[in-house]
Amino acid sequence: MERDKMIQYKILFLGILLFFLALSYFAYYYLPTKKIFFIFLALILSSLGMMCYLLKGPVDRQMRYKESKMQVLTEQPIFATWYEGYKKNLIASDHIWSLYNDTLDDFSLQHIGLEIFRQRLIEIKKQEDELVKRTRPLLPPGGLSDTNYKLCFSILQKYNSFVAKEQRCIDLTLQAAKDSKFEKASFPVQVATLKKVRVLQNPIFLNTAAEVVAIRNNLEAYPFGGK
Repeated sequence: MERDKMIQYKILFLGILLFFLALSYFAYYYLPTKKIFFIFLALILSSLGMMCYLLKGPVDRQMRYKESKMQVLTEQPIFATWYEGYKKNLIASDHIWSLYNDTLDDFSLQHIGLEIFRQRLIEIKKQEDELVKRTRPLLPPGGLSDTNYKLCFSILQKYNSFVAKEQRCIDLTLQAAKDSKFEKASFPVQVATLKKVRVLQNPIFLNTAAEVVAIRNNLEAYPFGGK
């Protein structure tokens, strides 16, 4: 459809050009003086220039539309692939944080002893450290527009900040559990100590909805698949 419109514009332009050329030819032979002919020719050229200007607008809009559509259709699979990977990392982070909270709850309810509690925390810390090491260097994918790249970068910044706070909370909890004073303290004091660490270091809710919605809006100008 876009190609047909471009052809129509070209045919229209050629038709107008031929009309003006024919008109100039007849004016040259039938106008009484050369002065009148040149005035007439100036009017024709001005009209032709105006027509070119008016026709150029739709052509430019069609070109911009086509370029914008191609950019969006190119970005759609790039973002979709990247976002799937991001969600996997987010699920991994949520899983580790759930293990941490379940472990603290098990200890507080005396379902497990101090030694098992420490062992679980060591394993949780190992998983968290591996996740941070793997995800912290990640960058948005190439091929995105500057706007969408910056939005993806903002998502990663928020994610890395969230995971870093998780990591710190787990580290401080393990440090407290390994402290000799902790081991000698009464059970209620131990529970209160762990609760204090969790409350003070608990990461704020990760909210990237604004960025994700903005990217999806940018990429939904055309249906996925290019139809």
